[in-house]
Amino acid sequence: MTELPTNDYISQINKNGSGLNIPQIVGALVEAEITPVRAPVEKKIVKADAAISGLALIKQTSALTNTNIAKLKTGTSFYATTSSDTLQVASSVTDESLVKPGSSKITNITQLATTMSVSVPVPGSTGAVPGYDEPNKALATNYALTIKFGTFVKNGAGSSDTFTHDGATAISLNLASGEGIITAAKKLDAIVGLSAKVVKVGGDTTSNDQYKIMITGEPGLNNGFEISTATTSGNSNARDFDVWNNTNGTAKLRTFEQSAQNLQFKMDGLTLNRESNTVTDAIPGVSFEVKVAGGTGVEIKTEMSKASIQETVQKFIDELNAYKADLTALARRDTTGAEEHGELYGEAYVKSRLDKLSTFLRTPIMGYTSLDKSHYVGLQSNGNAFNSNDGPDNTGRAQTTGNILAIEKNPVHLAQLGFKTQRDGTLILDQRAFDSTFAGDPSRFNALIKDHAYSTNPDVSVTWSPKKPWEGSDAGAVPGIIELHHETFGGSHAFYTRGQRHLHLQAHMQQSGPVNGVYSYTGTNGGTDKLEGLVLTTTKSDIGEDINADVYLGHSFATLFSGFHDDQLNNIYEHRRQVENYNFKRDTLEDRLTAIELRSNSLAQSYNKKFQVMEDSVTGFNSSADYLENFITQWSNS
Repeated sequence: MTELPTNDYISQINKNGSGLNIPQIVGALVEAEITPVRAPVEKKIVKADAAISGLALIKQTSALTNTNIAKLKTGTSFYATTSSDTLQVASSVTDESLVKPGSSKITNITQLATTMSVSVPVPGSTGAVPGYDEPNKALATNYALTIKFGTFVKNGAGSSDTFTHDGATAISLNLASGEGIITAAKKLDAIVGLSAKVVKVGGDTTSNDQYKIMITGEPGLNNGFEISTATTSGNSNARDFDVWNNTNGTAKLRTFEQSAQNLQFKMDGLTLNRESNTVTDAIPGVSFEVKVAGGTGVEIKTEMSKASIQETVQKFIDELNAYKADLTALARRDTTGAEEHGELYGEAYVKSRLDKLSTFLRTPIMGYTSLDKSHYVGLQSNGNAFNSNDGPDNTGRAQTTGNILAIEKNPVHLAQLGFKTQRDGTLILDQRAFDSTFAGDPSRFNALIKDHAYSTNPDVSVTWSPKKPWEGSDAGAVPGIIELHHETFGGSHAFYTRGQRHLHLQAHMQQSGPVNGVYSYTGTNGGTDKLEGLVLTTTKSDIGEDINADVYLGHSFATLFSGFHDDQLNNIYEHRRQVENYNFKRDTLEDRLTAIELRSNSLAQSYNKKFQVMEDSVTGFNSSADYLENFITQWSNS
């Protein structure tokens, strides 16, 4: 803004001047001419600043929504597992991706997994038996210990115990005379596979306190251990730590508190044994802990949890509503007349985000239901396709076009899972739709958080690496269900998609290998093939004619949203271009404002010069009037 003098210096110097406050008049004239030009520019600068801030908020809220939805994918369990008797066996879901509904019967728990346990001094040694009389008693002598791990079987009174070393390198540990038993226990505890601590075991006949070092291994029959010293004979203090091997000394020195053993039980009639009482590899995705031996057995039942799924659906709805609310606030139109609009009011960029989100939420999620075999309509009995004017409906429908993966019957829509859009654009839980889908086909809810790529043929495994949109015009193997058919032609093996004549189909996967006994069928993208990124593997050189391998490729809503976020909602290139455009507009407006200020200063100087001329003229007029008035006065007095 142009700075003008606050005092009328000319009138102060010339008391006979015009008496007008010229700086005030000049300031008013300049502001009257400049303000209508400056104000719109300043308003546009404020709007540009708000837009830049709004774009930052869009990026921030979009990233937050993407992060929260990713957390829902990894931190949610749709399955619940229950035990008919938790006092005997407790169960829990450990890997959501592996769980399948079903039940298993756990019976005949004959023994629990236990650890081998030894107390020091070992019974039978001639040390401070039955223990040390102080909590940190000093060791009476030096000890050179050798520790081995393996299978240690306690055979009972009168029989020699057996120890089979596992072949690993023996561990050496030296303990010094005078060293406290607490320090000795800490050294033993530091050895991987051992736990050691000092415990109070009571008092002797003189009522003195007694302490021992308790040494335990890990549970399981093969996790026993042997501790021996350099001394090979006699029962001196040097053998206080000895758990003797069979070649050195008498059996009585071998007594220890507990032998190591495995958990033994039956699951659905099959006898199993494990080193730990917590079993993680018997029921896919489920862990269970056996707490007591014996008992009548328990049933572990795993099923989809309606409460957990509904809670997850509601969390998805809440997160999407929060994102929509943020965008709506940025595009808000103030109807009060105060013009306090959102930072991006009137900007198409915000509306485009909301429109794209709405379209995304209406897009079906492929690869989670069943195969649509309607493309078989039009096949002749010999497997050849009808021509376009053949067939009962003159369609020749067997000649499929487009992406051959999208042959899924009734794919999953969010509306089926309970997502309902209200008139104002917000989402609510449609309880009726949710209940209907859960009752009819609860597996559809897996489309929210579970990705998968698998084959219905147990001899064929699937590897899927989907192409990104920017990697080519053809998206390769995309989510959906493919029915592949194995053929042998000219001594060569291949998988083909069904639809047209078996050997002239739309897509095929040619066999290669074997490599390390594994054969690969790799999809290509040449010609009309659309299986790039898909690999099937099998250990069978010939898996037989007419064996189908229905392949299910599914990207969950959470995974799809992540890609949608990166490609559409928060595309870094588009967002950066928007920010650069607003920065350019702001810089242009700043240049315009600078030019306006220069114009303001120029006008002020011009008006000051004009008023200076006027002031000089008025001063001259006043001086002439005074001269005539004084002359007349003197003439009249003479």
